[in-house]
Amino acid sequence: MLITALEKEKQQIYHNGRMEGRVEGRVEGKVEGRVEGKIETAQAMLAKGMELELIAEITELPQAQLLQLKAQLSINDRLHQWQACKKVRTRCMHKQLNPKEHRMVILAEGSFGILESKAATVLVRYHTDNVVAVIDSEQAGKDVSEVIEIGEGIPVLSSLAEAMELNPTMLAIGIAPPGGELPEPWIAILKEAIGHGLHVMSGLHKFLSDDPQLADLAERHNVTLWDVRKPPADLPIATCKADEVDQTVILTVGSDCRIGKMVTAIELAETARNRGIDAEFCATGQNGIMISCWGIAIDAVVSDFTAGASEEIVLEGATKAHDLLIVEGQGSLVHPGYSGVTLSLLH
Repeated sequence: MLITALEKEKQQIYHNGRMEGRVEGRVEGKVEGRVEGKIETAQAMLAKGMELELIAEITELPQAQLLQLKAQLSINDRLHQWQACKKVRTRCMHKQLNPKEHRMVILAEGSFGILESKAATVLVRYHTDNVVAVIDSEQAGKDVSEVIEIGEGIPVLSSLAEAMELNPTMLAIGIAPPGGELPEPWIAILKEAIGHGLHVMSGLHKFLSDDPQLADLAERHNVTLWDVRKPPADLPIATCKADEVDQTVILTVGSDCRIGKMVTAIELAETARNRGIDAEFCATGQNGIMISCWGIAIDAVVSDFTAGASEEIVLEGATKAHDLLIVEGQGSLVHPGYSGVTLSLLH
């Protein structure tokens, strides 16, 4: 019965393929119609996942041609999936706020420094023209460049009230401490900023939008709370689709944290573009997302989905650049506290 059913299915597929292909004849295997029936048959059988040997036997097509059809089918399938998912990925990865469109004041109270306030340093480095001030009462009166060696002309101020005289439109939290918790004394400053109508950008693990008081206050003042680290809710597990993209993919990795994986990736992508290579920086962490305005913070994703999130980033990057994807590295190859995200990205 199994053989009979299989034979019937073969005949039906073959018959449909020939009818749809509008076969006009077959002379020495050359196609005279627009689409030869046996190619349509082969495509239908490939779509069903049937073995190449069986398809070759039924259609009399050479295996080399079947392999080409299979490859093309795979490409078309990937393109279809990318287009179908593009709006979903865009909604997840492209944020409501673009730092490049705002005047930022950076909150780094009591912590402003190259290593102590990594987020602040990154924002000053790559959004220099958008940063109007840094708040740190302990170093107030200094120029930012005196503290982190970049950002000349940007003042360090003692309070938000002082910074408001520079007409900011956004408050950016400039630290990302271990655990990503919000310092308790800063809550009052955030409420003050929201009351002034400032949008708030945060890379902490503690999501501001989940705080009922802050969320309610933000809604009343028509303010956006952008939790950069907050991952999409519909992430898949890894499916190895990223392995099929045509672009060259480079991942930056390191033996420890804070050694320049993100900066290296950003600079590589920028240098490549300056040399005529169509390259894209693919952000996998909160600070990288603040720079590129898209991506997923891998260290905030449930472990079952971290490799899938990494894959989504690569697939989205493949819709942006044709030659080169530079993926931002995370964590550490050897540090036990941060190596989990590193392994997911390597996979």
